[in-house]
Amino acid sequence: MFNSTPNVVFLARSSAYQLSINSPFMNSLIKRTLLHLGATLIWCLVALSGAQARFDQPTFDLSRVTGEQTPTELIEPAEEGNTHAQYVLGVLYLEGIGVPPNARTAAEWFRKAAESGHAEAQNALGVCYSHGRGVVKDQALAVEWLRKAAAQGHSGAAFNLGVLFDTGVGVAHNPQQAAMWYEKAMDSGDVRAAVNLAMLRKETMVSEERVAAGMNWLQKSAAQGNSDAQNLLGLCYVRGENVVQDFSRAAYWFRKAAEQGHASGQYHLGLSYARGLGVERDDHKAVEWYRRAAEQGSADGQINLADMYNKGKGIPKDQSIAASWYRKAAESGDAVGQFNLGMMYLKGHGVTLDLKEAVFWFRKSAEQGDRDAQFCLGRAYRDGAGIGQDLVEAVAWFRKAADQGDRGAQRSLAMAYMKGRGVGQDYGKALSLFIEGAADGNASAENNIGHIYENGLGVPMDPSQAIAWYRKAANSGNKEAQSNLGRAYRDGFGVDQNAKLAAEWFRKSADQNDAEASFHLSRLYASGTGVELDSVTALRYLTISATGGYADAQRVLGAQFLTGRDVRKDTVTGYAWLIIANKGGSPQSDADHEVAEVINRMTATEIEEARRLAEAWRPGDTLERRSEPTTMSGP
Repeated sequence: MFNSTPNVVFLARSSAYQLSINSPFMNSLIKRTLLHLGATLIWCLVALSGAQARFDQPTFDLSRVTGEQTPTELIEPAEEGNTHAQYVLGVLYLEGIGVPPNARTAAEWFRKAAESGHAEAQNALGVCYSHGRGVVKDQALAVEWLRKAAAQGHSGAAFNLGVLFDTGVGVAHNPQQAAMWYEKAMDSGDVRAAVNLAMLRKETMVSEERVAAGMNWLQKSAAQGNSDAQNLLGLCYVRGENVVQDFSRAAYWFRKAAEQGHASGQYHLGLSYARGLGVERDDHKAVEWYRRAAEQGSADGQINLADMYNKGKGIPKDQSIAASWYRKAAESGDAVGQFNLGMMYLKGHGVTLDLKEAVFWFRKSAEQGDRDAQFCLGRAYRDGAGIGQDLVEAVAWFRKAADQGDRGAQRSLAMAYMKGRGVGQDYGKALSLFIEGAADGNASAENNIGHIYENGLGVPMDPSQAIAWYRKAANSGNKEAQSNLGRAYRDGFGVDQNAKLAAEWFRKSADQNDAEASFHLSRLYASGTGVELDSVTALRYLTISATGGYADAQRVLGAQFLTGRDVRKDTVTGYAWLIIANKGGSPQSDADHEVAEVINRMTATEIEEARRLAEAWRPGDTLERRSEPTTMSGP
């Protein structure tokens, strides 16, 4: 037996320490590309200590657009050559404010203003070329327009040039040039530039003095009351970046920012209370600060407030309210919020269970690169849950998640290769993927490696290797591996035959409700092999296995009811179990003449009743109408 469907514990994911800048222009456009400290949202706070805070993409600066002017009001002055009207009109088209979003039209208006020397438009056009928004992606043109804007003293363009030199996109990688542009932007108060300057290391030939200057600037700005700097400095203390890690100092600076109404600072202070880092753990205060951040539109605050409602931490449990906060984050475009809302629909928590709606939100999140959502979307396609079954699409999404290190997706992809479902059968690739999972101690992967060696799938059959992998997985509690090890001891495969050890391993697996192991253990009790003969215990495990969906157990149990072996005779129940077993792939043998004679004597009414019972049966159901066991001896 091998693990064909990896077990997945679906949990709502919380946001961890993230960076966001509380400025008017930092809204929907760059919310998830530049404002956060990493692409992966980590559940455990401490695990983030090694994450980096570098901003690694050029960003639009929309600070002068207030939304008070409408496209209708702007079109006439723009067409008459008013460069600011042209620029603002470009922003409105870019963001879809008052008009349907249209990046191409936005870029056209940016170009008109930029060619007339409008610095903000030059920066925006440079970013359009850098990202390929509304124009063909062209990093050389991006640099050209950013230089024009920076030459006019545009700090955002200076920052963007720093990013390009820092990352080597469109220009040769040059840390010295990056530092120079960051310093220019920092002189104009750009907190992001201070972040990136602080992140440049000695190994990139940037002097310690420059790194120290960035931190010094950040600390002075925080001390002078800059809430962005206070929030960022708190994050530096969380992770020990260019300062000694100090959670108390982190919480101090988060509070300073939070008390000024800084949404990200409020969120981070709430997270500090939730985790008890730098402050005494207090779920009620965590909820209070999450709520303040959430009410300001912070997606991270909304997600973590939803988590508190979902778990009943610091506030009475209310999954409908949890779902509403996840929805707010999801509708703002937050990938984690979208994933969590999908999970609520998948489980029917706080909303009506709706697999199609779950798939809708998983797709939204998956298309933004969220690996958990990609995995869930792959499962939906594989199982045909909420969407038409499409094994090729399933494999494509499993691959995306696996490429990001998702172990569940790696196992599912490996199983696709094992079975040739949605992809050409390839045992070698399956084994490689399982080995990756086993390197992390994943017991399911270890068991599957054992299965491959036991059966010689793409490798020479190797009983000793199979047993070694089964034992590793079994000792970690994997029930399939425990059953496989029990079978090995029963049959003498790769080990000396030992019925007592077989029974012990089957029992470990059966105690975890493994249907196959329960069947094998029932046969040992029925025959007194490795255990004392006990027909009552044999029947108990046989029934557990049959109701758990194991077809061989259903066949044996059906035969026992038909003949009255070790159970009171019940032909209707017995025949129903045989029908179920036959559907499950375990037909009754023609050689069992006793069973055949009983069936031949059944009335049409009895047979019809058995068919109705079988049709209505679902895994976990029992069929016995008169199931008290006898104490007859013998197998």
